[in-house]
Amino acid sequence: MKKDMGNFIKTMNVRRSGNGRIAHLEKELRDEICRMIWDGKSYPKIVAAMGEKGLKLFKQNLVTWRRGGYQDWLSDQEHVLNLERIREYALRIVKEHQGTAIQEAGIQVAAAQVYELLVNFDASVLRKKFKGDTAGYTKLVNVMARLGDGALRYERYRAEVAERKAKIQAQIEEVQRGGLTKERLANIEKELNLL
Repeated sequence: MKKDMGNFIKTMNVRRSGNGRIAHLEKELRDEICRMIWDGKSYPKIVAAMGEKGLKLFKQNLVTWRRGGYQDWLSDQEHVLNLERIREYALRIVKEHQGTAIQEAGIQVAAAQVYELLVNFDASVLRKKFKGDTAGYTKLVNVMARLGDGALRYERYRAEVAERKAKIQAQIEEVQRGGLTKERLANIEKELNLL
């Protein structure tokens, strides 16, 4: 699992902020610089480390990168961590409740993604994205509606199952008190077949 996340992180591209010297480096080198900044290394140490790789950097290159590309890198790292947390949460739900909660875990993951989208919502970006694209906007609205509808249907299903289980339990308790008749046995079998 951690290996998969590591591979995912490696494939992510740090957006190239501006056209500075660091922005034009290979992704691996940009990531290495970002990790050194994250680790709190001083600019002279980073310049020296990159010099060993044949790169001539100056303190000002790092100052500029820290304000732009490094901030993008931090944002990407946070996004990856959020996705990992959501994935772990969904797996925990499935393990705790076994197969019955797979749908619930899927709904929870989708809801978390929608929540993340709403937290970072920027109406101007949405307007630009869907300007003149009514089909795209319609798809977005449909997805939101389906997500809500799916969650509602699943909640109804869970309530029905709980109600049926309660009926079966009541019938079993009644049978234990008064014996088992053919009618009661038929009712229990009918309820069990509906689950």
